[in-house]
Formats: sequence, C-alpha cells, structure tokens
Amino acid sequence: MQAVGCAACHGEGGISKKPGIPSLVAQDPQYLIPAMKAYVTGQRKHDLMKTILSGVGEAELNNIALYYARQIPARAQTPPVGDASAGKAASALCAGCHGEQGVSIYPAWPSLAGQDAQYLAGAIKAYKDGSRGKSVACAGCHGEGGISKRPGMPSLAGLDPQYLVPAMKAYVTGERKHGLMKALLAGVGEAELNSISLYYARQIPARAQTPGVGDPSAGKTASVLCVGCHGEQGGSVSPAFPSLAGQDPRYLAGAIRAYRDGSRNKAVACAACHGEGGVSRIPGIPSLVGLSPQYLVSAMKAYVAGQRNPTVMKALLADASEAELNDIALYYARQTAARAETPPVGDASAGKIASAACAGCHGPQGVSPNPAWPSLAGQDARFLADALKAYKDGSRDNAMMKGLAAALDERTINDIASHYASLPPAQPSLPNGAQAPPAQRAPVLSHNGLVASLDDRAIDDIASYFASLAPVRGGQASSAQNAPAGRDPSLVRNGLVASLDERAIKNIASYYASLLPEQPAGAKKLPAGRDPVLVGMTVPTDGSSPGGIVSFRKNDPSRKVEDNNAICLGCHERGDRTYWNGSTHETRGVACTECHTVMRPISRKFALKTEVEMETCFQCHKDRRAQIFRSAHMPLREGKITCSNCHNPHGSATEAMLKENSINDNCYKCHAEKRGPFLFEHAPVRENCLSCHDPHGSNTEHMLKVSRPRLCAECHGFGHGALTAGPRAVETFGRACQNCHTAIHGSNSPSGALLQR
Repeated sequence: MQAVGCAACHGEGGISKKPGIPSLVAQDPQYLIPAMKAYVTGQRKHDLMKTILSGVGEAELNNIALYYARQIPARAQTPPVGDASAGKAASALCAGCHGEQGVSIYPAWPSLAGQDAQYLAGAIKAYKDGSRGKSVACAGCHGEGGISKRPGMPSLAGLDPQYLVPAMKAYVTGERKHGLMKALLAGVGEAELNSISLYYARQIPARAQTPGVGDPSAGKTASVLCVGCHGEQGGSVSPAFPSLAGQDPRYLAGAIRAYRDGSRNKAVACAACHGEGGVSRIPGIPSLVGLSPQYLVSAMKAYVAGQRNPTVMKALLADASEAELNDIALYYARQTAARAETPPVGDASAGKIASAACAGCHGPQGVSPNPAWPSLAGQDARFLADALKAYKDGSRDNAMMKGLAAALDERTINDIASHYASLPPAQPSLPNGAQAPPAQRAPVLSHNGLVASLDDRAIDDIASYFASLAPVRGGQASSAQNAPAGRDPSLVRNGLVASLDERAIKNIASYYASLLPEQPAGAKKLPAGRDPVLVGMTVPTDGSSPGGIVSFRKNDPSRKVEDNNAICLGCHERGDRTYWNGSTHETRGVACTECHTVMRPISRKFALKTEVEMETCFQCHKDRRAQIFRSAHMPLREGKITCSNCHNPHGSATEAMLKENSINDNCYKCHAEKRGPFLFEHAPVRENCLSCHDPHGSNTEHMLKVSRPRLCAECHGFGHGALTAGPRAVETFGRACQNCHTAIHGSNSPSGALLQR
C-alpha cells in the first residue's frame, strides 16, 4: 500500500506548489484540526480527504496541525488568478475576521496571507453558492463568555436582551454602520437573536481585558452627563439602555465620537425611562400619563430653557420642534391613566391632612382643574418629593411653590408625595375636547446633542472611567443568571460574499495570495518535526488494518468486538440500548456491525445490513426463517410486522429479549381481547400463550403447537369425548373440542364455568 503523505499534495513544509491545493503552513491548530474533521463529517466536500482522514485519531490530527504550525511560513508557489491591487480594495469585508494583512484575528479562523489563489477563489465561490457553510462564532471577536480581549470590540456579557436585540437589528437596518455585522446578522430570525441575547445575559459579567485610553479619575467628573441613562456606576437605569461598566474603553470612545459627529444616531424612547404608556416603574422618574398636553409641553420647554434639571432632558429635547413636543404631549394624554408602579416614600394618610394647601391648585383628589398646572394623582412619590425639595431649596423656581414648600420639613414632604401617589389619576381633556384613539407606538427622540460639547480627550477619559467600573447584571439579564449558560452562540451564514462577482472573487484571492504569511503566535517557540504520514508503507502481514485505521472487519486481529462496540456505544448507549451489557447478543460476542453498516446506506432506517429487517435477523436465526414459511405464521413476510415489534435485539429485562414484561404482555399488544380478566379463566392461557401457540409459525391453524384435539389432550386426557367414544365422536372433527368449549381463552358468562359460552 502506498504511503499517503500530506506533502504529496500540500508541498514540502506545507507550502503548496499545485494550483487549487491549499498551503497548510501558517495556520493555527485551532483552525486546522476542525477543518480536517469537517472533511470526515462531510461539511467539506472532498472524497479523497474524507477517505484519508476517516478513522484518524485525535492525537494524530493534533500532530499534523502542530507540525504545520511550526514550519517557516512562505507564500504558495502558485500563480495568481486575478488583479491583486484591485482585490485590496474589495477585501475590506474580509479584513474584519481575517485581518487587514491576511493574518487572522482569531486562531479558529484561517489566515489567508500567502495562500494559493486558486484555492481561495474556489472556497469563496463555494461559500457564495452554498455548497460550503461557514459557522462564525461570536466569541471570535467578542471573547469567550462575551468578555472582550480585543481593543475596540465590545463585551456582551451581562447586557440586557432589551438592549442587545435592538442593537443587533440596528446593524441589519443600517442604523449602525458595520459591514461585517450587517452581513452576519442579515436573515437571522427573531428567535435566534433572542437566543444570542439571552446567552450573553446569563454570563457572569467582568471587565473587558483591554487597556485604557484615558484618565479614569478625570472621566468620573466628565461623565455626569451620562449617568442620567447609564447610571452613576455604569449600570443602566433602563434595560433598553446599555450598561457601560467594564466595557472596552476603545469601543466606548469610538461610539461616543460616532454619536458626536453624527455617523451614529441614538433613538431614545421616552418609555425607556417613563415606562410603557407613560406609567413610571422607576422611582424618581415621573409618570407622563394623566398630564394635560398644555402642562406637558410647557414642562418640556422648561428643560430646554434650563429652568429644570436634569441636563440629559435638556440635551434630548434641544432641537425638538414645536410639532414634535405637541405630538409627545398628545400621545401621553391619550393613554389610559394608571398609578405609577413605584413604592411610597412616606405615610399617605398623614400626607392627606398636610396636603390641604395643595388642593387649591392641584385639586382635592390630585386632579388639577387648570390644564396649565400638573395633576398629581398617581404620580411617582419620589419624583413628587424631590420636586417639593427643589422648590424649597430654590433649585426649581416658582414663587408660590417656594413659599408653600418653605414651611414643610422632609417627613411632611414625603407624606404629601405618598398621599398623591396613592390617588387614582384621571384622564386629561384634550384640546377642543377631541378624544382621539390612543397612539400605537411610544414616541422617541433622535438626537446626538448629548455629547456635542465633548472633545477627544474628555471622550477618552469618560470611556476609561466606565471601563474601570465593575459590571453588574440588570433587568432581564439579572433574572436570567440562574438559567443554564449553554454554548457560545454562532451564526451560520454565506451572505458575507453573496454580493461578489467572479472577477471580484479572483481579485480578492490574488490579493491575499500576494501577502506574506506569519507563523501562529503559539507555535513560534516549538521545534519543527518530521513531515507527517497518514498511512503506513505496507499492509501488515497479520491482516491488521494499516496506519492505525479503525476497522470493523471480523477478521482484523488488531480489533476486538468489545472495542468496536464501545465506539458505537459512545453515542448509542441509551434508550433501547440500555440493556445491551449482559444481553444475549453481547455475551455471545455479537458485533454491532454484524447487523448494522457504518458507511453504506442499504436499509431505509436503522442502517441495517439488509434491506428488510427480518433478513438481518435471519442471518443467524435460520430456524425462524423456516417457521415464517409455514402455513400459519406471523405476518412478517407480508410486511405488517417486524422482529423488533416483539423483541429488542439490544437486550431487555425479559426472557428472549422481549420488549414487554412477559410473553403474555407481548401478545396482548395486538391481541388485546385475550387479556381479560375473565370470570372463568383458562389456567394455561393465563400462564403462558406459548402453552398452546408457536409465535414464529406452525403448520397447524392459529399457529397451534399441535392439532386439536391432541393439543387439549395434553392436559385433559382422561375419560372424555373421543378418547372413550372413538373416532366418530364430535371432538374429532371441525373445531374439535372447541365445537363445545368455544370460549377457550376465558368466559365472562355466569354459565361459562366449562368455557362453553
């Protein structure tokens, strides 16, 4: 047998000299080993590679991969297939994974630098037409468990699904600009996006393992603008906003710059803070439902004018038009009024007494009679308390409110706030009394003014400050932490190259072929070894398989039946195979391959060696083959049942490897009318169906063991019927004994003691 060495095709040292054959040099073992396995499983189509690699063990695959990782890298000695200079511009999409210089950014992805151009072009075409599929693991860029190790790449661990799913959709729609992400996520269904986001929500968050880009202490002061949405410790105040704590600083800085220069737009939904339908669920954030449009518009304008804090509202509402403010106010005026879903901050009953002075403007039940003044009924208690305190200390300006609040202590303020929070809000009147139907979607604001005033240094400092904080889960991410983590998600997509024509493909392939390859980082200090050979030089004289190939031949002295069976049981050890160990077939040394095939498809199911199941059994059970050709037989020949309807060939807890607990239970699966119980039982019937019948076939009707009346005479042999009256007796013709004893399997008749009815 000729030795099959890798060098015969892939060149000495893994440097290809044959167009269409890939170089193996400069590839990381984390890529090369799965690639070889893909040929065996059929994910990659190449009959020769599948034949050579089938049966090769894990250790041998590792040796091959490590050998080529150790070699001195060089370009493939093959010609280009296109224009390398034109390919450089077209390769921008590939650089996201394979690097700008063709050196992979992740060890599980191949380096393309110096590769054979014809092979690369063929591979790209295969991905384009779907004959080759690519599984792109998210961990390749975002790190194991969603914790980034690459500067500029965001961590995903601990982010809430309410943020992560819309963020992924934004790449698809083009709201976020990233060609690779758009190509990867295009066509991904809602269920898969949810699965990805839930996986990362379940991970334990940790700081990104990347360096800072600025001064965190200076960034703490400058981050005051961000805390309104992202929290003082970088933990988002709303699940729709990302938590920034522990995030990669270079990614954060790049995102802030993109918002500042307008290349990235942020749509801020009012519901993220103020709740769905304007009903607050966050203490300190006001409900917007139940407020008149006239008051709400004036309040928003007060934020823009600086008469109200916080700064984030001013930045969000700056540049909002009059029409946009009116639309927001009308939307919330149309919503069904409900109390804020937040806790009180004081004693509501005590607050009722203290609120007498407020009733003149805000109404005795907290519903304002004047649309220019706010209704307080059902409002968030903490927000109301904070507003009163702001009037008291002068940070919020209104002469009447300041005078009223001046005499109130903190306890009284909290009591009043809790009283109004406990009242049911009322639906406000719309302008001109027109009650329009509620709007379908909550309003959003798209503005970048939040970061417009920040210079590059301040941006870097803010990014480094948030990166230095310890991340925590929040929202749905917190509720998902006890769920199983699962496996790192991956996306199977060919859409990355769908837009490339044949000329562009050849140009890209030629560009990467012109680049200088680099040795994998982990293999630079390892010594080179001998060129691996997959198969030995000659066939062993004792009949053993060459090259350590796993053989399932019965005459292979290097393999034992139990060793080969153990390979099968590695996957098939449960279910119907639970009783295999100790079964009749196992103790007699029956190999799995005596009934099943490994490679050839012969039967429609179960990978049997014959087309029909019973023929597989009849290889050994030849007496049963003869029985089914008798006049009375089970309908095996007719194809109505098979051997495995009664028997489990892989073993059972019952005699004869029956599937049920007893012989009778096996028969009752089809002959349920014989199960009973009967008023008058026939003892041999209840004991064992085989007392009278041969289930595999007989030359006697009903598969009886012998003909009647001789069968009955085996038990009832004295002083009755034909045995005393001779051959002319009624028991010797027709149904013999059953001419009278018709209910032979048992009777429920009160007069059926002799099984005669």
